[in-house]
Amino acid sequence: MRVRPRLSLQVTILSLFLIIVVPLTAVIIVANYRLAREGAVDAAGSLVAEVSRTVTAEVEELFQPAANLTVLVPLAPTVADVPAGADHPALALMRGAVAHLPNIASIYLGYEDGGFLRLINFGDARFDAARRAVNGPEDAVYAVQVISTAGAQPVETWHFFGSEDTRLAPPMIRDSGYDPRTRPWFQAATGHDAVVVTRPYVFSSSGETGVTVSRRAGGQLGGVIGVDLTLAVVSEFLADLKAQWAYPLEVAVFDDEGRVIASSLPAPTTDGEFAPVDALGDAGLSAAVAHYFETGAPYDRAVLRTARGRAVAAVHRLPLSLGEGVDTIAIAAPLEGFVGPLLRASVQSVVLSLIVLLLTLPAIFFFSRRLSQPLRRLAAEADRIRNFDLDEPLTLRSRIAEVRDLIHATDLMKATVSTFAKYVPRELVRGILQSDVTPEPGGERRPVTLMITDIEGFTPLSEQLAPEALMHKMSAYLETMVGAVLRQDGTVDKYVGDAIMAYWNAPALQADHAARGCLAALACRDLSDAMNEAWAAKGEAELYTRFGLHSGECIVGNFGSSDRIDFTVVGAPVNLTSRLEGLNKHYGTQVLLSEAVRSVAGGDFVTRPVDIVLPAGAVKPIPVHELLGVRAGTGAAELVPDAVAGDDAIARSDAWRDAYDLYLARDWTAARAAFEAYAARYAGDTLAALYVARVSGFEAMPPHDGWDGVARFDAK
Repeated sequence: MRVRPRLSLQVTILSLFLIIVVPLTAVIIVANYRLAREGAVDAAGSLVAEVSRTVTAEVEELFQPAANLTVLVPLAPTVADVPAGADHPALALMRGAVAHLPNIASIYLGYEDGGFLRLINFGDARFDAARRAVNGPEDAVYAVQVISTAGAQPVETWHFFGSEDTRLAPPMIRDSGYDPRTRPWFQAATGHDAVVVTRPYVFSSSGETGVTVSRRAGGQLGGVIGVDLTLAVVSEFLADLKAQWAYPLEVAVFDDEGRVIASSLPAPTTDGEFAPVDALGDAGLSAAVAHYFETGAPYDRAVLRTARGRAVAAVHRLPLSLGEGVDTIAIAAPLEGFVGPLLRASVQSVVLSLIVLLLTLPAIFFFSRRLSQPLRRLAAEADRIRNFDLDEPLTLRSRIAEVRDLIHATDLMKATVSTFAKYVPRELVRGILQSDVTPEPGGERRPVTLMITDIEGFTPLSEQLAPEALMHKMSAYLETMVGAVLRQDGTVDKYVGDAIMAYWNAPALQADHAARGCLAALACRDLSDAMNEAWAAKGEAELYTRFGLHSGECIVGNFGSSDRIDFTVVGAPVNLTSRLEGLNKHYGTQVLLSEAVRSVAGGDFVTRPVDIVLPAGAVKPIPVHELLGVRAGTGAAELVPDAVAGDDAIARSDAWRDAYDLYLARDWTAARAAFEAYAARYAGDTLAALYVARVSGFEAMPPHDGWDGVARFDAK
């Protein structure tokens, strides 16, 4: 037999590369062009979003030292002393504060009697306007303003100090018309103990616009401490931040009326009136603020069209602690600054590559087809293996030696995975792979719907049957039950003897997880009944199954060690689900579900209230219901048609609810009559008999006034 030559994959790739190097480069450039364009836009948005969050945090940190001072200064010894001169005990702390925090314009104490003590910072050229406004000496580093109310009229005294706390001139004394109690910072802080920040206003001493961080001092002080920050300082702070960025980003703080409070760009203001954002002349910031007011909500990133092209922008809210009105930051930059050079170079490369590609297109088509076809099929086969689709045999041939080895390895891998799949839930592994869950210990809190089943009298049955017969019966039983769970996209967690534990909403998210759990329970119930009929017809033992359903927040994830883990759910809802399954025996029901399941599953299901219970180990009573079926004509009925509740079941549910409502209303005589009528009409209903006995007891000896209707269970 003639042996076909085996070509090396490396030789094949090199040959094809020499033939199609230029067109292939063009294809790569085209792909890179699209990826670069999308990546540049995405990177621009990410950068702007990150800068926006950083600026928000930085602005908050700008205010934080001032807020800290409002807490620390009142702690100074004898700070509550009435101010009389420039030697007040709090001044040492104030001088230290402005020396180490150069952004602070002034810090002061306002007393409830109208007294006032303020230290004004002249130590920076930014505060020259304040120095000139109070006629301070040129070499003044700070000034102390004292308003004393000891006499008939308030007296205001000014003290000026140079470096090393030297006095520069005799104190200036004059009658005072300033009352701190009428100022916004004083009024905003009274009435609560929180640190507040005023809306921007004009400072009385300097005529500058700024905000005051203030706080009610409390205790013996009986006043308010305030720290001034000028908006010019905030704008300078934003401009300094802007200088650190490599892209042409601009930032503005604006109020709820769209007026600029501070900006990295010069913002015109007149007599304390703030200009609109459009006055900054930056199209990106204007579009960012307009988009914010259109949507009514902050955003991390947005690409907006402006009169000057597209811009990327973000708008964040400042923390509420920074004051009412001064609460929003906008960041914007022209998109061209990010992607322009890259896109222009990519366009030129694409044009050149397309020309070469057209010249070599026939060769590309021929060789790429011969090379890629088996690889595409192998990729598709690998994807089928990933999804545990292992039934179809692999029929693929190739002359390339490496590809043939890869085909053989893939075939062996498929056989190995097929064997391994017998030992783990196939749907669980498929769900984990599709949800990209990392196979390492750890979990997350998530609401799940749980179902636990149990076979009545399994232990005596297992002792009666031969092990082989028991294994055969249980295999058929579990195959049927698990199939019903999987058809509702449930995850079978484990088998505990004859019991099955399954859950929904993990590993993949399922918005309708409660409904899926109910559908699976009904399907399992009907299939179990059908199997029992078949076994009874052959004289074999039946397996009557009870079900418990509950929804609650659990920890979902991988539990175990680093080399052996189990994907499962952990939490109190698991134990409560097991307790609900066990309560079926007490109430004579088959499918018990909690109120958490019934309320979320929707109105497609027919149920009847059973009781309000506090199972063993639980701390909070819960209402429980019996699941009877699905309503005809609903979406659930289409999924599980065999579980549709007939007119008799619905009438039975309605009649039960009427009797149960009388029970809850504590009308014992009427409730007993209703339950007795129900028991007579539906003979053999254990729950009805239980309530007849319970209500008869209450009729003879009514419960105390604090009766809450809860049935408490001490045993599991």
